[in-house]
Amino acid sequence: EYLALATPALFAAGATWWETRGRFARGAIATAAIALAISIAPLALPVLPIRTFLPWQAALGRQPHSEERHRMGQLSQQYADMYGWPEFADSVARVAAMLTPEERARVIVLADNYGEAGALEQFGAGRLPRIACQHNNWYLWGPPAWDGRVAILLGRDSTDARSEFDDVRVAGIAGHPLAMPYEQDLPILIARGFHADLAAAWKQGRHYQ
Repeated sequence: EYLALATPALFAAGATWWETRGRFARGAIATAAIALAISIAPLALPVLPIRTFLPWQAALGRQPHSEERHRMGQLSQQYADMYGWPEFADSVARVAAMLTPEERARVIVLADNYGEAGALEQFGAGRLPRIACQHNNWYLWGPPAWDGRVAILLGRDSTDARSEFDDVRVAGIAGHPLAMPYEQDLPILIARGFHADLAAAWKQGRHYQ
């Protein structure tokens, strides 16, 4: 997508070149272009079921890729990011259901990135408490109104979380085998007794990428 701005000029140059070709050459080129487009279309558009796509990808000799610097799984990031979000929200909802009614009225869910936060708002609506996130522009919305008694932390290392909470335990695991590797096997923590400074911790946890 970073090269997309160059396409108008390339289309104009291609159209000029196209007009100089003969009818037979243009027919042959168009046929070849259509055949190529059909063969690689599943790499850009979700037109094949996953059971068909994975062998197709292997037959073309293509490896999953990402525009970011992450380890890859079976799928490129544009497809991997389509998997696992409803299941992710279900996993967090099951952990939230473990809390007492009083705790559920007070708890916040702290997501690691905007994708997780958005998925929880979309697929967890009506089942999950308030969602907070320190990633990208979610950070700008600031720390939520919260009394610090209980939080659900996603993908956080329990040892690290104990530096800010009195009691931390792993209450569940979230993930999907076709999702990006960094979205698989995520610990879901229940953390109680926040004893750090919220404003300072919110600022320290800010991350942009």
